[in-house]
Amino acid sequence: MKLLALDLDGTTVNDKGQITNETLLSIELAKKYHAVVCFVTGRSEFEVESLSRHVAKGDYLIVDTGGKVINIKDRSLLFHRCIEPDEARVVIDHFIKRRRLLHVKSGFYWGATLFDESVAAFAKFAEFEPVLIRNAEDTPLEKIDSFCVYGYQSKNMINRLIARKGLNLYTLHSQYRYYDILRHDINKWVGVQYLAEHLGIPREEIIAVGNFTNDIEMVSFSGIGVAVKNASDDVKNVADYVTKRSNNENAIGEIVEKFILN
Repeated sequence: MKLLALDLDGTTVNDKGQITNETLLSIELAKKYHAVVCFVTGRSEFEVESLSRHVAKGDYLIVDTGGKVINIKDRSLLFHRCIEPDEARVVIDHFIKRRRLLHVKSGFYWGATLFDESVAAFAKFAEFEPVLIRNAEDTPLEKIDSFCVYGYQSKNMINRLIARKGLNLYTLHSQYRYYDILRHDINKWVGVQYLAEHLGIPREEIIAVGNFTNDIEMVSFSGIGVAVKNASDDVKNVADYVTKRSNNENAIGEIVEKFILN
């Protein structure tokens, strides 16, 4: 049995935000040949809902860049590491005080410290509406999965706060101009490794596929690390294999043919 760990955006999902029927057929073929299919994403649960019908074709879902592992079939939670409440409060209060935008994510909760054009665009992308956060107590402080900021100035501001307060957090470039704020002990490989151990699948039988900076750890440490054709250079540099097809050309099908069927 193999574990096929697939990043979503830019890897399994095409540039139109869709998982094509061709890609879905490739995923079903992998499962037919006894592969366990896990989608691994920087999205939170509410952000995956727009793809839920297609994601249901998989076996497991890892969200929040490795912080939460979910069994798709029964929606049971296998693994979950939240940001410490006291540290979450420090971050939220800091952004509210300075009237800067901070996204707060917790399962199907999405809060924002202010609304602007980027929030409106994000809401359209996620097909989900945020709530306005006026103080930290408005949020589910005990179970916050991650934060997100937009733009270099906000990234630099949170990095200064983390350094000054000694917070157990770090920032990770997740997509163009967006930066996730995560626990130091969380990345995609942490979630994939937990799932593999839970299923009794050795590291050598893990095939991890990605395209962007937040995929580097799982591509590096898996038995076979794959970068899709359209991946950034930092991912290609740590990959064992780079596909000839892009995310718009069913790169997943190429991977299934090469590493599952053969």
